[in-house]
Amino acid sequence: MAWRGWAGVDTTAGDRAERRRRGMDGGALAARCVALMVAVVGGCVGTQDAQPLGEQGAAPPEARPHVVWISLDTTRADALGAWAAESHWGLDLPAEQRPTPRTPILDRLAGEGIRFSTAIAPTPTTLASHTSAFSGFDSHGHRVVRNGYPVPADVRLVPEVLADAGWDTRAVVGASVLESSMGLSRGFRSYLAPEPSGAGDALAYTLDARSVTNRALEQLAAHDAVGGPLFLFAHYYDPHMPWTDAPAQIVEAMSVEGYQGDFDGTMASIEALGRARRAGRLDPVERRQARARYLAEVAAVDVQLSRLFNGLQKHGILDRAVVIVMADHGETLDDLSSNPYSHGPDVSLIDIHVPLIVAGFGAVALPSGVVVDEPVGLVDLPATLYGILGLQAEAGVGLDLSPTWSGGTLPERVLFSEATKPIRLEHQTAWNNLPMERSAIGTGPTAPLQLLVRPLAGGARDLRQVSPGAPAVLGPDAPTRAAARVLLDGLSRWDAEAPPHRAADFDDATHRALIELGYLDPETPGPSSAP
Repeated sequence: MAWRGWAGVDTTAGDRAERRRRGMDGGALAARCVALMVAVVGGCVGTQDAQPLGEQGAAPPEARPHVVWISLDTTRADALGAWAAESHWGLDLPAEQRPTPRTPILDRLAGEGIRFSTAIAPTPTTLASHTSAFSGFDSHGHRVVRNGYPVPADVRLVPEVLADAGWDTRAVVGASVLESSMGLSRGFRSYLAPEPSGAGDALAYTLDARSVTNRALEQLAAHDAVGGPLFLFAHYYDPHMPWTDAPAQIVEAMSVEGYQGDFDGTMASIEALGRARRAGRLDPVERRQARARYLAEVAAVDVQLSRLFNGLQKHGILDRAVVIVMADHGETLDDLSSNPYSHGPDVSLIDIHVPLIVAGFGAVALPSGVVVDEPVGLVDLPATLYGILGLQAEAGVGLDLSPTWSGGTLPERVLFSEATKPIRLEHQTAWNNLPMERSAIGTGPTAPLQLLVRPLAGGARDLRQVSPGAPAVLGPDAPTRAAARVLLDGLSRWDAEAPPHRAADFDDATHRALIELGYLDPETPGPSSAP
């Protein structure tokens, strides 16, 4: 199927009247995308140095696929319309009262590419999860505790592999939590990120979606002068709190009809709702409005993606490209009374079930309209990408996912995740996150299962189905108990092999940025206060 442009609406103040006349969906654009094609993609073999597979017949640089990797920060799977069937939020509400995601660009990409309905993040924190996606290791393998702990030098990342193999590697990052000193920048020719200055407020450390897209389009123009295959990484931070970046037009369109309350997406208003939820006093209308404000941030990113994809078309990138869309982790909204409106302390599905799309354009032959229901992990992305590109490189514990869309099967395994908060209760001598909530997801007798273990609650265990709403498994039968035992034993082995304790080693400027962005409490000691 040929794609005829990427319709969207811009949101600058200067054309407000024109936007109102056109409506939110904007006009169709005339440019065309080349049809997605169906084929089987080969596997990946792990070695340290990346080389084109079969060097004698390796494609010349100008024929290698471009790679466009888009990361949505703090975006639950059910924040995208394409994941409506897998929604976890608001299932107790009548359907007409559930705020509806508005993500036509991402939904279209999911429908025309490969949609992984159950992709799992290994941690609910930005730097650690991105490191897993770029390395193929979970947090025990790459040893990034949480934000502020730089990627160790011996962990090889996708941009390093692609740079060594001849790709022009460029990144635009939406928040200083991924600042260059954190190490995710390794391998990039150009890495544009808000760098912490040690002063200011949270907005000083972030870029909104429009700014990220503007910078990404500039990188496309810079690449034109270089040529060859491009690797572009674009990180959109808007869905992260506070929810104040979405243009007024989008917020108005997505708000609860007739809403007259005080919730405005600021941290103060979010914290007020959190207190009400913990006290059992959350107003149902406020609950719905908070969800709407969150979804408005995701919708604003979707609008900017229409601009990005039109730019990719204009520069010829989509003539031959692999496109990956992921989120680093999800978000607890009003789902849990223990930690409402937060991420970090929990690894329930709402916090680790994320959208994941892989699509091929033009000469890159990937199937169209495929949905993979088997649970997969962000750790699988390096092996999968190397397989598509025909590269041999270290891919951590991840698997090449091409069998899931080419008629094969993946070996049985367990996907592990761990929470990264509360920081004040982290282990002081062993691996920092061992006291935090743990998750193991694997095969069950009739459907995948998730085992949650809470060390801080005396090792309490919670068995749930990996399905909408994550229903609890009560009174499990013998086969289910056996499957749960496999998950528990795997989790025990995973923790027994955890790395040693890692001390924080960020500087004062990063410390201040992490506080302003809400990742550290203001009283958390900084480097200059260490004994």
